Amino acid sequence: MDHHGSALSGAHSEAGEELLRLLKDRSEALFPNEKEKDGKEFQVGPLQRLCYGALDFAKTPVQLLISVHLLTFYQQAGAALGAVAFFTSTARCFDVLSDPLMAQISDGFSSRFGRRRPFILLGCVLYALCLVALCSPPTSLSSDSTGAWFGLFYILFFLTDTITSIPHNALGQEITSDTDQRRLVFMVAKIFQALGMIAAAALPVLLGNFMGACELPAECSAKGAPAEVEAYCVALERECDGLQSRHAILATGLIFGSVAVFAGISCVLVIRERRSEGAPGALLEEDSKPSKLDEILPGFLAMLQNRPFRAMVIPWVLDQTIVAMLSSLLPFYVQYVISPEEVCQDSDPPIPISSVRCSSRMLLGIGLVCMLLAAIGSMPLWQKAAMGFGDYRTWLAFNFLNAITTILFILGRSSTLAIVLTICFAILNGAPIGASFLTDNILGLVIDYDELRTGVRNEATFTMFASFIPKVVSVPASAFPLTLLAVMGFKDPVDGQLQPQSSTVQWGVRLMFSVVPTLLALSSFALKGFYFPFKDLARADAEIKAGLALRRLGEPYRDPLDATYRRPSSVGDGGFRRAGSLLQHFPGPEALEQLKDEGIGMLLRRCIWQLSLLMALALVCGVCTGVTMALGFLNDNKLSWLPSILVLLTGIGVLASLVAGLRLRAALALQKLGLTSESLEAFCEQRRAMQQGDLAPDAVERIAVWTAEAQSLAVHQRSVVSASGVRSARSANSRTSRNSSGSER
Repeated sequence: MDHHGSALSGAHSEAGEELLRLLKDRSEALFPNEKEKDGKEFQVGPLQRLCYGALDFAKTPVQLLISVHLLTFYQQAGAALGAVAFFTSTARCFDVLSDPLMAQISDGFSSRFGRRRPFILLGCVLYALCLVALCSPPTSLSSDSTGAWFGLFYILFFLTDTITSIPHNALGQEITSDTDQRRLVFMVAKIFQALGMIAAAALPVLLGNFMGACELPAECSAKGAPAEVEAYCVALERECDGLQSRHAILATGLIFGSVAVFAGISCVLVIRERRSEGAPGALLEEDSKPSKLDEILPGFLAMLQNRPFRAMVIPWVLDQTIVAMLSSLLPFYVQYVISPEEVCQDSDPPIPISSVRCSSRMLLGIGLVCMLLAAIGSMPLWQKAAMGFGDYRTWLAFNFLNAITTILFILGRSSTLAIVLTICFAILNGAPIGASFLTDNILGLVIDYDELRTGVRNEATFTMFASFIPKVVSVPASAFPLTLLAVMGFKDPVDGQLQPQSSTVQWGVRLMFSVVPTLLALSSFALKGFYFPFKDLARADAEIKAGLALRRLGEPYRDPLDATYRRPSSVGDGGFRRAGSLLQHFPGPEALEQLKDEGIGMLLRRCIWQLSLLMALALVCGVCTGVTMALGFLNDNKLSWLPSILVLLTGIGVLASLVAGLRLRAALALQKLGLTSESLEAFCEQRRAMQQGDLAPDAVERIAVWTAEAQSLAVHQRSVVSASGVRSARSANSRTSRNSSGSER
């Protein structure tokens, strides 16, 4: 027994040393920003966190600037509402195509400067130029030309946003492999994002006030002036207000553009990235080497086969739907449910309408700023909660708290007390918003698991959804509530004056602003609780790290998802490489069995049929979009949602057609290769080899020992505070692992 205990202790010691060596090798190869600090491995310095997160100040917040200020500015500048709506929807159509394409380009890019930084450097400059152009339409343009200017630079701006944001989001997942450090990285980024949103909401107003009031001629202030003079003075004041608005918007665009360039350059200079240079491939025949085009679709399909990621997608969509609904309905809730102007008029004595208390715009700004400040203040608390209770439990808690705080808005009324309560409710709603960085940290674990499954890291393919989902969801989530209000009888403002609304409209706003988001938040909470497979993220992270180390040695590993033992893929050498990549366009063992039994002709016919159907659907959606726009649906409040949705469906149809085209191309290439039945059987065996297999007892014990050592290392990372603490923690963790393994034995 003593001999066995000594042997087991030696196995643990050797495994711990070898595991740490392999993880350090992985860190040097994949995460060059990590370093040892205060006795802890895999640490990231504060400068790296700041330089990475600073760019978030000018990413998502600029979209708030556009939706809150720029769209109204262009309508006041003469752009037709229908043109603005058309170009907004068209940009979403481009996003459906450009975001997945940019993710594949970035993941497959090879250069000595890395896969992400060249795009961030180029993108931040183009991003700033397009933003400044979008914020500065020439005054000499006609109404139609102003709308065309908006459309051109709005679409170009979001394309440059794609070039910048998708590589930047992916780079965040490459900074560190340590879950605690990664959580800190994304927390700092979210703090910058919240500060940027405060600036986006407040800067145009503050800069407009800073520029001073309009100086009108003396006759404009005289009493009893003729009607012609009054009309002239009103027109002059509007022109002056328009110029002030132009200057304020331009200054805001210059500020955000400058921040984007400075932050982008700082990120590129400070954040290191692993070299990603393509292999020369001198030992491979040209026909057997897969091209970049061969590898686009297999990477995307492999992501969809990642069960933890699939479990995140629908809750992610629900969370972003909540954000889009609240953003679109917030002005309606403040103006027509709380209605500060009505409160001032009904007061005894009446409060002057010029008072700050009587401004819906002021209440909206105060509530938004308070909510974002509360989000910033709550972030360190969420960080501590995740450290103490785990990311998964804290992730669920933030979703449940989001539902509880959102339902409070059902209490909104037109009263002085309701104005105060609205600000309080906004502060309470800011608390769960502060936990949004947990989603990014959990996504990092999912990417690590995908590396364990496939042997490669495709960060941009996963993080692409961080920008892709909000863009796609924003169209229906914003359009349908406004359409329902129009059906309920909503009255548009007349000459800029708000019109009284019926109780039906007020209750419609109240329900869609509180009850519907609450139900969506509870649904997201339930889906995360029931379907996300990694309930103990710390243990899953340890098993993934142990599995990655064993996989690096070519040994079997345990899948943390279902506790099955898997062997790394061995097919893919020589002439199999391109054939394997082409066959991955058709995932699953069943697809290969069918191909082997029925031949390549069946596969070609199916691909041609799918491509024809999808192209026809995309064409029909495109034609219907043109018809609805020609009929003026964009200018009809009750029907404006239809062309917006059709444009989005057209983009999705084109994307699906491209996917079908890639599958048809792969089928034609397989026909040209002329794979034999023996070759197909070899690939079938390779896919079956990923299933659970019987391992020798010593291999099972080796996996258990390495997993225990990975858990010990995680505890060590959190507990060590000094060099002496390193030794004591390692000793304590080693004894714990030996006792645990000895009792199991």
